[in-house]
Amino acid sequence: MASYFRRETNLFASTGLLGTCIIALVEYSSIPELSKALFVSATCFAVAIPILALYVETLTHIRKDEAVPANPWTVTLVVGGYVLAYVGIAALFYHFDTLLCVAFVVVSVAAFSIFPRSTN
Repeated sequence: MASYFRRETNLFASTGLLGTCIIALVEYSSIPELSKALFVSATCFAVAIPILALYVETLTHIRKDEAVPANPWTVTLVVGGYVLAYVGIAALFYHFDTLLCVAFVVVSVAAFSIFPRSTN
């Protein structure tokens, strides 16, 4: 049951981040000239999209009762994809206002430290 929960949670998180990256890039395409913050955001999203897309594809082909592959390369790539998507979102907030970016980072750190994580 734990691997099912982990698989479904990973699929949900990865799909959500992937969609956020794609939607942001589509919106950026209508802006004639990107600010530095939006350029950083777009670059992070451009690198995170293929990583997250392949991970989502991998997760959708794993049976619900199978464990998620956790070799060091997979974990490093997926965590890198998550971090890049997170930095891209933070840069998007920074584009609007520095205070928004700081609030996003502070609340994110608080949420990651407060909410329990699965250890298996």
